Amino acid sequence: MRPALILLLGMMLLANGALAQDADPTAAEPAIASVNGALISRGEFEQTLTRITSDAPAATAADSDALELEVLNALVERELISQFAERQNIRVSDREIEAEIEHLQEILGETAWSGWLADNLYSEADFRAAIHDQIVTGRVRDEITANLHGLVEHVHARHILVTSPTAARAVLISLENGADFAALAAQVSLDVTSKDVGGDLGWFARGELLDESLAEIAFSTEPGAVTGPVASSLGYHILETLDKAHRSIEAARLTSLIESIFERWLTGQVQAAEIIFNL
Repeated sequence: MRPALILLLGMMLLANGALAQDADPTAAEPAIASVNGALISRGEFEQTLTRITSDAPAATAADSDALELEVLNALVERELISQFAERQNIRVSDREIEAEIEHLQEILGETAWSGWLADNLYSEADFRAAIHDQIVTGRVRDEITANLHGLVEHVHARHILVTSPTAARAVLISLENGADFAALAAQVSLDVTSKDVGGDLGWFARGELLDESLAEIAFSTEPGAVTGPVASSLGYHILETLDKAHRSIEAARLTSLIESIFERWLTGQVQAAEIIFNL
């Protein structure tokens, strides 16, 4: 139970960017990064890195560099989540934090709990801050993905993927001359996951397709419309919107869709932020 709990907590805190207490921007300690003017201290970064690597086997220089970048990015993301939560007036009460800690103490036992904190280089204050950030992250995720519950706009579409605009235009000409879309997809499409079903992408909500621009075109065109060539990182698409409807998202899809949309939102926050590194 104890090793599994440690692993679970470590993964949760890293994934949520909830790794350490907020840096004090008035402190004399040098900053390793600035995120929209908020400082991340070098000490915070080093403490987080030490916590993650304390029980890990020796790593190569390349692995160490990659881990340092991963930790720094997680701290930047945590700060951006915190800034968004502040703007949205998202709050966590002391009682909520206490409830989470009490639950963990019940699982581990009082003596083991103190040992777990020491083994994982947490002070009580550090761990309270980590739990606070974990809860905040969950609430921000819930707010960002609130529109995925209930009836959600979906589109049913199919596509043919080829390597060049020239090939895509040839597909369009064939379709205009009466070629069957499904048969043509089976013959020439490069998408191995859909070509054998006539290029059918099934029903999807916003955020589910790998290429969001392709999804937006499907949502913005009327059923029966054929569009293309549409460029993406995969190649060039001929896209047909088949139908639209408001449908519920079954549980099996909902978890992964929530995570996907939240990660895309977070990537957008990073791209829009003013981030300065002092490595």
